[in-house]
Amino acid sequence: MKWRAAFLIALMIFSTGLMGCASIQNAQNTQNVPVKSQAAEHNVSSNSCMEDEAWIKKISSEISKAIDYTSPTTRDFAVKVAAIHPGEYNIDQICYIYEYVFNRWRYVSDPHGCDYFSPASRTIELGLVGDCDDYAILMSALIEAIGGTSRIVIIEDHAYAEVYLGEYNSTDTNQILKYLEEKYNSTMHYHIDEEGGVWLNLDWTARHPGGEYQGTPQYIVYPNGWYEVCEGNARESKVSVRG
Repeated sequence: MKWRAAFLIALMIFSTGLMGCASIQNAQNTQNVPVKSQAAEHNVSSNSCMEDEAWIKKISSEISKAIDYTSPTTRDFAVKVAAIHPGEYNIDQICYIYEYVFNRWRYVSDPHGCDYFSPASRTIELGLVGDCDDYAILMSALIEAIGGTSRIVIIEDHAYAEVYLGEYNSTDTNQILKYLEEKYNSTMHYHIDEEGGVWLNLDWTARHPGGEYQGTPQYIVYPNGWYEVCEGNARESKVSVRG
């Protein structure tokens, strides 16, 4: 993705929460553990002095429209993939959707000189082809289509999706994180928002959910078109969660 240099200079920044990762041992078997499907509501962040605020709103609107999780094409695809783990919305459905798309994704760049945000339904019809923002949009839409809550994080020249797991340090969220670390034998990386919600990284740069983060978040887009502008110097801290 080609983000304008002027935007980086003009961006007025403020905090949206901490960045975190969990190092967890001795996971229980939590197959089909339900995942919290609703996060605390977020209001649109606004700064009238921001030179590129109109541009951010425009991009956020385009991305949210592309997350067409109510499209029959998107919904049918999500349900078909998730059905390998039937039942209420659960962590194994998220994992299998990620693995299914990751293993079939073919990267193709946007047209020269512009950012094209392919609707999730269009990406499915094309056979899972596109760039990083198309992947993020698709992942976000598939999560929403099966009852989950997602968002898209924008960094310089890149974008990735995150899925809401639940409240930080709650029993259910800790159990899910333990299960994921055991399943993938890897530390889980996630963000904690201002309300204490945990958002798991779904960036395609890792072979599994919860991979390492790339770069510093600039702003975050929600499927309803709301957005948050991020603190530019946010640091990643390590959080050890024990059951």
